[in-house]
This record gives sequence, C-alpha cells and structure tokens, in this order.
Amino acid sequence: MSIEIGGFSGWGLWLIVAVFAFNLCCVPLWFLINHLSRNHDFRIKRVRTFLALLEQERGAGANRNEILDDSVRIIEEQIEQAEGLGPLWGRRPASLAELSMYQLEHLHPELCAVVQERLRPE
Repeated sequence: MSIEIGGFSGWGLWLIVAVFAFNLCCVPLWFLINHLSRNHDFRIKRVRTFLALLEQERGAGANRNEILDDSVRIIEEQIEQAEGLGPLWGRRPASLAELSMYQLEHLHPELCAVVQERLRPE
C-alpha cells in the first residue's frame, strides 16, 4: 500500500518529511546560537570597557598597585581565552572574567566606584 500526495509517493514523501523535520529542528538551534553569541559579545564588551575605564582612572603611575595589576592581567587573559573559544565553549572564561571584575569592585571600592559610575548608561 503506497500513499500518494500531490504526485509524490513512497520515498519522495518521506524525503520531504525528513527535510521538514530537519528544518524544524534547526530553527530553535539558530535562535539558541544567536542568543549565546549576543550574550557572549556583551559580556566581553562590558569587561573590556570596565578595564579600559579602570586604566584611565588609575592614570599613568599615580595609583599603581601590584595586586591590582595582577588581577587586571588575569581578567585580560580570561577575556582572551573566552574570545578564542567562541560563544559556546568560551562561556566559562567570560563568566570568570565577569566575576573577577566584581571581585575587583569589592577589593577596591574607592577606585571602582568612579568606574562603575561612568559605566552606567545615562
């Protein structure tokens, strides 16, 4: 017994059903990948902006601190790793860089308060 719809019968109908099912699976995957990519890029830009504003606030040599320099270097390494791994596998280093940014805010509130004020949207 063979099913015929619109001139398609047998394997042709199953091929159409398989392609349709594949397309239905790809649409949610496309939305997920776009979301991961946008979120990843946003995190990286936020941390990079924080680091740039922090560097401006510290000045050329007035507020140099070895512990703070090491923390900034670690955050930069985490961001480099997150960019290299991409939106899917780079989520962990991007999250670690963001958490390290919050740790810097906690350890140096006087310096980071000005940076956070400049970071907020107007």
